[in-house]
Order: sequence, then C-alpha cells, then structure tokens
Amino acid sequence: MKKFITAITIIVMFACLGLTAVGCSSCDEDDNGNGYTQFTVTFTYTGTNINIENPPSDVVLTVNAGETVPAAQIPLGATVADYDFIGWFAEDAATAFSSATVVDADIVLIARYVFATVITSVDGLRAIADNLDGAFRLGANLSLTNWTPIGTPEKPFTGILYANLDADGNPEFTVSSLTMDENDMVFGYDMHETSAIEYRYYAGLIGYNEGIVKNITIDSLDIDIIHTPAVRANAFVIVGGVVGFSRGEIINCHVLDGKIEVTVTGAARPRVGMIAGEVRGTNQPDTAVQDSSAFGELRVNGASGVSRGGGLVGTLFGGAGVFNSNAGVDVFVTTGSGNASGAGLVGHTDQGAVIRQSFASGNVRTESTSDATVYAGGLSGNTDGGNYAGFVGLTRWTFEFTDVFATGNATAVSGGNAYGSALIARIDDSGTNSSPSDILVRNAYSTGNVTVQAGGDNVFAGGITSRIQTIAGSVVHIQNSFVMGNITNETGHAASIAGRSQNQGTRTMLNLWESSSMTVVRGATNNDRVEAATNVNTTATAPSNFTSLNWQQTTLNWSSDIWTFKDGQLPTLNLISS
Repeated sequence: MKKFITAITIIVMFACLGLTAVGCSSCDEDDNGNGYTQFTVTFTYTGTNINIENPPSDVVLTVNAGETVPAAQIPLGATVADYDFIGWFAEDAATAFSSATVVDADIVLIARYVFATVITSVDGLRAIADNLDGAFRLGANLSLTNWTPIGTPEKPFTGILYANLDADGNPEFTVSSLTMDENDMVFGYDMHETSAIEYRYYAGLIGYNEGIVKNITIDSLDIDIIHTPAVRANAFVIVGGVVGFSRGEIINCHVLDGKIEVTVTGAARPRVGMIAGEVRGTNQPDTAVQDSSAFGELRVNGASGVSRGGGLVGTLFGGAGVFNSNAGVDVFVTTGSGNASGAGLVGHTDQGAVIRQSFASGNVRTESTSDATVYAGGLSGNTDGGNYAGFVGLTRWTFEFTDVFATGNATAVSGGNAYGSALIARIDDSGTNSSPSDILVRNAYSTGNVTVQAGGDNVFAGGITSRIQTIAGSVVHIQNSFVMGNITNETGHAASIAGRSQNQGTRTMLNLWESSSMTVVRGATNNDRVEAATNVNTTATAPSNFTSLNWQQTTLNWSSDIWTFKDGQLPTLNLISS
C-alpha cells in the first residue's frame, strides 16, 4: 500500500526549562504570563527521494503544542523538471503533513516527489486498473459516461491519482462530467464491520481506495442508481462522487455540481456521500477527507435496511477525519421500516471520528414512511436505529468536532422515533459492548431551524444536539458554542442546546450562548436549555452580538488563525478550500 510513501517518524526532544511535556523544543508565555509548550516544524530538501540541484533553504516554524500550521505557511515545494511535488513527509511517512496535522512534537518534514504517468484519455484512466499501485496525473479534461469504478476490496487502488494546480491554485485539468447507474457498480466482499463476510457494491470515480486521490475536481456529477442486490438482500451499496469506499486519503477534491440519487429495495444498506460513501480508518491519522468541498443535491431512498446520507461523506469510522472541508448539498433521506440518518456534512460518525475546521450549508430532511427511527443533523447524523437529521447525524463513542458550523435547516419526520438538530442529531455511546467515550464539541455554531414531527416515544430536538445518551465513565464536553435557529418539536423534548441528556458519565457544558430571539416549541416538559442539565452555563444573547466584531474577539475567544471575524458578519472559517 502506497509503496512510494510509508509511516511517520517524529523527532522527540526533552522538555525545556524543567517542564516534562514530551517533545518540548521551547517554552514561552502567553499575554497573561501563562507558560505553554512550543515545537518546531522543519521543512527540508535534505534526504528527498530525487536529486535536486541548489535546493531551497530549510523553512523552520515554531508552533504551540496541540495547534496546527496554517495552510498559507506550508511551503509549496520547489519545481523540478519531469517530477511532481506531492507533499511534505516525515521520514518513511505514510501521510503527508497538512494544515490538519496537530503538532505535538518537533517534526522534520522532507519534500517528496513522484514521476507520474500522464492521463490524457478515458482509456488511459481505465488502464489504472492494470497498475493499481502506480502514480497517475490528470493531463486532460475527461468526460466519463457510464463509468466503471477503479478498485475493489480484492484489488484496491493503492497508488496516487492527482492533478497539478495552476498559479491560482485551481486544477490544470478536471473531470468535466461523470455519470453512473446501477449497471456500472463494482461488487466485492469485505469484512470491516463484523467477522462475517459482507457483500458490498461500490460506485464512484474510485470504487475502493487505499491510496491518495488529490486535486481532483468533478465539474458535473450525475449518479442515478436503482438497485436490488442480486447476491445478498442486505448488501451495502456504497456510493460517492470521487470515492465509494476510502481507507486512504482524499485531498483537495471537489464536486461542483452534483446530483446523486440512490434507491434500494429490501434490506439493502445504502451509504452515500457527494465526495465519499464511506471513509474508514484504523485509528490512524492517514485516513481522511481534507480541503475538499461538494455542492448539489443528494437523495437516498431506503427500504427496510439502515440508510445513511451525508453532503460530503456518508459514514465516517474508526479514527478517520474530515478536515478543512465544506458541503453545500441539500440532503434527503427517506426510508420504509429501516432506520435512516441524514446530515449536511457526514451522515454517520463512529469509533473515534474527527471533524475539524469544516462547515455545511445545505438543508436536510430525513423521513420514514412508516414508524422507523430517523436522524437529521445540520453537520452530522446518527448510527443506531432511528431517523436523524443535522450537520452530523448520529455520533457514537469517542469523537471530536472542533471549529465547525452549519447554516441549513434540519427536519426529521416519522411515525416512530425521531431526532433532529442543527448540528449533531444524536450523541450516543450506549450501544452493545460500548466502552466509555471521550466526546468533544468545541467552537461551533448553528443558525438553521430544527423541526421534528414524530409519533414515537423517543422524539427529541436541539440546537447543538437532540439527545445525549452515554454510559458511566464517559466524558462529554460541549464548550464555546452558540445557536441561533428556532427549535420545534410539538410531541417531544426540545431545547436550545440539547433536547435531553441522559448521560451517566461526566458532562461539562460551558460558555454556551443562545439567541434571545429564538423560539423553542416542545410537547414534553423540560427547561429552556437542556433537560435535567448540570454544569451548564448558557446565556441568552442578542442576535446582534453574534455578528459584532467586538463580541467575537472578546467573548468567543476563538483562534484568529482558524476563524475570520468581520463586523456585521458571523465568523467564517479561513482555512477552507472551496
């Protein structure tokens, strides 16, 4: 896998000035005189994999512990004839350093280059299937009709497919159009979730990725799949515009005008995202979607199986991450008797997933035609049985969402249970065989309205999340965040922050603000901010404060390296490539 790149080596130094922090290269003080640890990040051409005459001098940056290097400060790499610069890597590293990399030790990074096969035709792109571990550069605009995906679980893509960027940072060549239907999918066997063999169908430019897909833009995407699994009734149908399933890296990839509709029958389980259907890590930082964006409309029509759809990624598992990315995708997930989760960014997160410096602006609607549970989230959806809508649908077990926001509306409708939130539809680690979780939501906001209409016993709505349900030993932190949209749930629990909290672990909810003009309509009794809440510090704030430069700089205290603050505007992320 990725034969031209392998696993990270970090130079670790002893702490200075008597501190014991691992890898401290220097120590300094903030404006209040408080000490903190700093590290050096060195970019060098010494030891690179090709010969470079008169290489540029080293660049050395000093970074506070636990922070990242802004994209604008990462050198672009020297131009070398016949070779392409693909990034900065620690010695024998499997993953390129990026603006998403958290610095927790001194690091020496070496420029890495590849000699690539240039792809100038559709047949040339198809030929990648015969050399799955090679390096390939897009050298022409390509139109792909009834495209057959590259890579399966048995023969994954493990190389690198990329486009060079022009002086303005745009790809020199793009996939001008890509169309697919049910006849174009590839089939494979996989064993990622259980010890039993799973039957899976894949759709996307790359069907199954364990390599690197970088700087690929799809101008126009049209995937329309009506699928009845022929091999196994409960097979997974994994669909993404750029990648179906990824256990590798997706970097600076974009879908500018996308339309995906996936309809399945029986117990089939669709997982659909405009960039990737499923991204699954191995609790390593080299499985990610970063610096990517998607725009368009996504529809998932399920039946009796679990259905998941996200504006960027359908499902995010096992330590995988989304960094510096955004989606402006309207998401519609419908289901019959099977549970469903829909979200503006990621439909479902699980097992250590991380989302940083990302946002969603599309509207989300998740609906059951019977009494299935549904989840709808502006940022993230849900995982276990139910209908969920929001930024993220259902989230389970340890996860981190920092420096994120969502502006779309979220709606969850069912004759049964329903969960809806402008950010995270549901936070839950109470499933079978669960272990205590460490859950962090920090520096987040939402502006969309939430509507939940359902007839079940578990019906929840909230601005940050609709429900928190954790086991003993779990730690939940929701901090430095605000909500602005209206919350409506006429048959169940609703609140500005969390519709209901049933955690048995430790919960800290501090520095939270709600718009003084927002309305909360609920059918079940609970207080204004979160039912049965403890350790909650929530303040009703005039809406004008959220767009006040003074309030943003003095009260929010978010990093100006990550956020842009302008008087009269809500904060925006300044590291987004869109």
